[in-house]
Order: sequence, then structure tokens, then C-alpha cells
Amino acid sequence: MPPSELGASQIPRKARRKRFVYDVFLSHNAKDKPAVRELAESLKQDGLRVWFDEWVIQPGDLVSLKIEQGLEQSRTLILVMSQNAFTSEWVTLERHTALFRDPTNAERRFIPLRLDDAEITDALKQFAYIDWRQKTQEQYTRLLTACRPASAETRPARKRQRWSHAVKVLKGHKDIVFGVAITPDGRWAISGSGDKTVRVWDLKTGQCLVTLEGHSGVVQSVAVTPDGRRAISGSGDKTVRVWDLETGQCLATLEGDTRVVWGVAVTSDGRRVISGSDDETVRVWDLETSQCLATLEGHSNAVWSVAVTPDGWRAISSSLDETVRVWDLETGRCLATLEGHTNIVWGVAATPDGRRAISGSGDKTVRVWNLPPIAGEARQADEATRYTNAKVLLVGDSGVGKSGLAYRLTEDRFVATISTDAAWATQLKLPHNPDDDDIEREIWLWDFAGQADYRLVHQLYMDETALAVLVFNPQSENPFEGLGQWDHDLMRAARRPFQKLLVAGRCDRGGLMVSRESIERFRRERGFAAYLETSAYTGAGCQELRETIVHSIPWTDIAWTSSPRIFKVLKDAIVKLKDEGKVLLRIEQS
Repeated sequence: MPPSELGASQIPRKARRKRFVYDVFLSHNAKDKPAVRELAESLKQDGLRVWFDEWVIQPGDLVSLKIEQGLEQSRTLILVMSQNAFTSEWVTLERHTALFRDPTNAERRFIPLRLDDAEITDALKQFAYIDWRQKTQEQYTRLLTACRPASAETRPARKRQRWSHAVKVLKGHKDIVFGVAITPDGRWAISGSGDKTVRVWDLKTGQCLVTLEGHSGVVQSVAVTPDGRRAISGSGDKTVRVWDLETGQCLATLEGDTRVVWGVAVTSDGRRVISGSDDETVRVWDLETSQCLATLEGHSNAVWSVAVTPDGWRAISSSLDETVRVWDLETGRCLATLEGHTNIVWGVAATPDGRRAISGSGDKTVRVWNLPPIAGEARQADEATRYTNAKVLLVGDSGVGKSGLAYRLTEDRFVATISTDAAWATQLKLPHNPDDDDIEREIWLWDFAGQADYRLVHQLYMDETALAVLVFNPQSENPFEGLGQWDHDLMRAARRPFQKLLVAGRCDRGGLMVSRESIERFRRERGFAAYLETSAYTGAGCQELRETIVHSIPWTDIAWTSSPRIFKVLKDAIVKLKDEGKVLLRIEQS
């Protein structure tokens, strides 16, 4: 039977849903890149998370590994069929389809896309394809619909008791409605749609009062200011728009997000807008000046929804990284990371008193969280453990004694070591401080290999550094060149301010080859908080270094994390097994 021009056939959905980082993976021949790039831009603008090699693969990446990761993390594979693909890279491209053509992977979709008149291979003739030879709007709409996650409308209906019925059906949008909001007086409803418009509805008559046009991408979210006069919309075109609900005019376009804006919210005073984006950030906007006041970074995946506490002091964000974060809108600090969900957190809200947050997740649970207390407010007891951890880096050239120092700092013993391969981390245990409001403090000590070959890789792990310990060989006649390069790499890669300590290692092997005046000058010029001399072999200076590390960490600037007690117990057990040298593997690796 000849292939049809419809999307891939539907496969029954599994009960357990898989979390995907990307909606679409574009597999194509390099010669077809201009056409594929144009398609990728359109899909992204319409709200899809697209894996396209130019956007994902960075200089220094292992290409084959990035491709394998992208395939594993993608829901839909679009295989671009062309003469270029069939004659040069077809074996490789077809191998990528194996995971998506497996009928046991109910959550995956495989969509061949025909780019030219090349003869389709026998292996693919059994699959329905999208005809992209003419690039018509009809074919694009079919492709877009096939690539989107199945909506509730496509799922089998379930028998349920009906408690109420719709009193009005508001019709007018030409695509999926992604977001709704209601004006404070209850008169109007605002809706945002895949048709790239915002509509204002009269809830009494059911009539569409005005259609707000201007976005060039899917409208993913909407909100209304407390005075009911303005609507806010976030879109796949990377912008937030402010609308006058009386006139229908676009008052402002807030530009700064670099990817899809998934969520928007407004503070109770109507002065600030909060947006959450696929670029993993939360942004705070001044509604009057249209300026971005702050970019809040910390999530490790797309920010899906945002909310604001009624007092206007804190924002709450949820993410595909399975966490909820609480932000101080005055300082831009992350006050807390709320852990416990085991899947994407799709939505968040705050209670009217501002004391709690509510989150809903793909793990089929709703969680209620105690928010960080306002000054002078007593914290309610709960079943969670609160802790904060600081990332401390041990860096320096190869052979300066970093690994020996790591063992002396964490276990107070000397261990003869060989050169570290890449990087490893271990926990530096701290005694509980009763003055820390029941927040447990932890230090994770990262020991980086000193070989030059690892420098580029190391920069991927330097973000969120709280303190860096730069170690050098005191017998070196010129230690400053290597230290200067490490300092430069740290300053470029770290995403927030951090403290630095300058440390001479292996001082048991002899005195300094450079003057202390030179060291002091280097320390001052580079902004090191202190200089210490140590020996992991004898233990000299190591206790002082340990205490200096603990006291130099800016603990008040590090957000605490709230986690169920069982998570804390499991984490401590895993760390204990690691410290005992036991190897941990996933079942599929064993």
C-alpha cells in the first residue's frame, strides 16, 4: 500500500509516562541543513522543544555522544528523506530510527519527512510521511500537530461522575488554548492559543470582545494585572506582551528571554511581571518601563510555570528539572529549592497567606510546601529536611598535591595518590550548628585533574562555585602562570561571585622558591581572601585550611533545599557506600 501523507500512526499510550527534554529530534543530511534549519525555527517558534545540531552541539563536544543523548531525550524523531540522505549518510540516519520504530515504546513517535522526489527506500514505504516538497501550511499544521504531546482530547474517554456542566462554550480560537485568566471583577476571561492570538471574552454573554494580535508564535500563558486593565501574555516568539484590555492595543513588548516563554505572573501591586522560560531562567520585569530588572538563574531545565506570593516579595517557579524554586524578588536570590517530585513539575501556586506553595507534577502527585518564612515569622514544623550545600573546588596544575589535600580535609589521613583523572567529588562533613535555624550545612569538595587536556571539560563543572582553592607547588620557580590560567578559567565559567583561597601544597618537600612578597602581591591583585601553606603528608596547615574554607563560604548567599526525610536518608546511605569504595550501577548497567 503506498504511503499516505498523514502523520505517524497512533500507538497506544503506556500508563507510565516518560519525561522528555525535547519534543522533536531532527535527523538530516548536512547538505539539507538550510531547509531543516528553517523548519526547526518554525517548530521552536510554535512552542516545541527542538533538538537541532547547530543549537545543541558546542565546540569540544563529543558529537556521537550528544546525538545519542538527544535521541534518548526526544519524544519524536523527524527523519528527513532526500537524495542527499539516501546517497551518503543513510545507514547512520536510519540507525537513529530504531528506538522510535520500536512498537513497545508507546510514548515515541517516528515521522518521515519527504524533502524531494528521491525514491523512498523499501524499509520506509510502510510508514506514513509528511510531504514537505511544497512546504504548504496544511502539511506544516499536520506536522506540528503530530509532534505535539497528545492532549487530553485525543485520549480515551474515562467514565466519571459529572458534577457540573459547562454553562457557556467560548468559541473562536483556531488552535489549542494553552492558558486562561480571569479579571479580578469576574467579568472577563482572557485566553491564549496556538493560533498566536489572545482573546478577551465577556463571561456573561459568551461573546469575544476583542482579539489581540501581535505575537508571531504560540501564546503559551496569560495573566491579568490586579486592576483588571491589562493582560500579560508569554509566547513561543520569546517575548512577553502587555495589552490594554479596553482598547486592544499592545502597550509593550518585553524582550530578553532567549527561548519560549512558558509562564507569566503579575505581582499584587501590578508593578512587576514574572516570566519563566525554556532558557532555564526566571525574569523580573518593570511593567511601567518595560525593563528587565533581574534574571534569576538556578534551574537546570526549562521553567514551566511561575507564581507570586500575595505580598509580592517572593516568586515561585516550577521546572522540567523536577524542582520548585522560591526567589526573593528584591535581591534576586534563590531562597529555597524544594525537592521531592520525581517528574516534571507542571504548575505552581501560592496560598493567599503566602505561607505555602502548591505544586502539581507528572509523578501524579500534588505537593504542599512551607515557604521560607518572612523575617520574624516562626517556621512551621514539617516532615522535610532543610539543608544547604556549598561547592568547593580544588584546582591547580598536575602534581601539586590536590588529591592528598582532599583526603586530609575529608578524612584527616594521608593517602598516597596518583594523578586525578578528570574530576571527582566527595563530601566534607560539618558539625550541626544550632544557630542555623535547623538548616544542615554540607560541603562538596571537587578535585579537578591538573592536565591541560581536561581544561575545557572542567569549565562545564565550575558553575555554582561557592569557593575555589587554588593549589600550587611551592618548589616551582614560576607558579603564577598556571595559577593565572586557572583563575581566568574560573572567573569565566562560574555563574555567580565566589571566594578564593591561595594554597601552597606539599610544603614538607622544601621551602618556597618564590618570595612571599611576590605571593602576597599576586594574592592582592587577584582577590584571594587568604594564603596558606600546607602539607597533606604531615597534616601541617590542613586544619587551618579546613576552618578557613568553612568560614570563607558565603552561606547566607546559598539557597537552602527542602527535601523529604527519606531522600536525605537515601542520600546519606549512597554517600556512605561511595566513601567505602563500593560501585553503584543502574540495573541495566549491571
